[in-house]
Amino acid sequence: SALRVVELAMLVAFLASRWFAGGASQQSCSSLLSGQLAGLFWFGVATCGFVIPLLTDAFTRLVDVPALRLVGAASTLGGGACLRYCAVLAASYSAISIVVT
Repeated sequence: SALRVVELAMLVAFLASRWFAGGASQQSCSSLLSGQLAGLFWFGVATCGFVIPLLTDAFTRLVDVPALRLVGAASTLGGGACLRYCAVLAASYSAISIVVT
């Protein structure tokens, strides 16, 4: 559970650093947070990758239900796959600019 929170903090820090870098990096972040990839990012990465596993971890501490551990593990894997897919697509959606001097 603590590692999930650390992973979330690292993801937020990474996205913030890319946002403030400007240019193509900011466009990539924008497509993740509110653009073409927003649905996949917010549902796949945020909900499946963080919210559901944290909720299942908290619930299994109260009541030991082995099936919930499987749901949390599967959700973590799905969220990780969505994160990788979003990272690749966000890079490919950003505009390529060439500066000629």
